[in-house]
Amino acid sequence: MIQANMKSVTFTIFEKEHPILMRNLQVTSHLKEWDHKTEHMTGLYFTFSLKEGTKEDALLLFEDNLLEVEKLLGFYKFSVSQGEQQIHKIAVTGDHPFIKEFTEKIAKQTELPIVPLTKEHIFSAKNELVPEKFKTLLGLSLKEVQ
Repeated sequence: MIQANMKSVTFTIFEKEHPILMRNLQVTSHLKEWDHKTEHMTGLYFTFSLKEGTKEDALLLFEDNLLEVEKLLGFYKFSVSQGEQQIHKIAVTGDHPFIKEFTEKIAKQTELPIVPLTKEHIFSAKNELVPEKFKTLLGLSLKEVQ
């Protein structure tokens, strides 16, 4: 699974629903080059638009991270699982404004099927929309609930 946001890319490998390898990669991002705001309805941390440059310039910041992802895939295959296991698909999630383009780059570079994790609306007991930024914490809090 790859989770991409404005400041980092987190890469986690799971075996039978258990995380066995995790790597957090920092993105060399210059937030001052972006206009941003928090969207009240969705609760997203950022809605970004570039002040200067292009989308391609912004995506170049992820190039090093893509190389690291490939290295981690190789490390898992040959060192962790000693050639017995390999990655069959990649789930992608995150609130980066160019997540779609980032996902396309991952698919092209790794040649693995991509499973986008959809953003479903979650409502509280008071029927209020739970902000996107809290969904990971909500998932962790519900992990052990039977």
